Amino acid sequence: DPRWLVWGSGVTGLAVMTKAVSGLMAALVWVLALVWLRRWPYRWRHVLLSAAVFLALVAPWHAVEIFRHGQQFIHNYFGLDVVERATVRLAGSPQVHGLMWYVKVIFRDLFPWGGFLLPAIALGFWQAGRTRDDVTRTLRVILVAAVVPFVVYSLAATKLDWYILPTDLAACLLLGWFGSTLLDGRLPRW
Repeated sequence: DPRWLVWGSGVTGLAVMTKAVSGLMAALVWVLALVWLRRWPYRWRHVLLSAAVFLALVAPWHAVEIFRHGQQFIHNYFGLDVVERATVRLAGSPQVHGLMWYVKVIFRDLFPWGGFLLPAIALGFWQAGRTRDDVTRTLRVILVAAVVPFVVYSLAATKLDWYILPTDLAACLLLGWFGSTLLDGRLPRW
């Protein structure tokens, strides 16, 4: 439904106004999900309307700040807020964490159900590559929403607990799907 694209771009615009460039994570997830689904359900007018909604929310403040502060704003906004957080551990990050630190955080956030997340992801990818019905298309979007933020934030040098919160919703949906698959007895016989 094209209305979801327009609403989604509005919410993404508000996320960018709240959390700067990291607010674009939703757009990245949506684009990667559409690539995996191999379908483009929108007309160009819907895309242009969505872009207009996003820019109407984001452009005014950014334009004023660039006009007021110029290169300093761009350096702080992208250089310090994005590049440094990705490449250097900032002072707010309590200690150096390894690549898989967010596994522990997600398990803690979703305890005790987090223990089922790895089998749910494995079964989800297996199921998503096997069938092509509506449930599988939804499952693909959920898998992308669970995996992409996890990978992006795991690769960043600065790791704070709340960075991974966007993954929790997708993980809960994935665990719900996994649980219903278990209860219905639809597990594959490997």
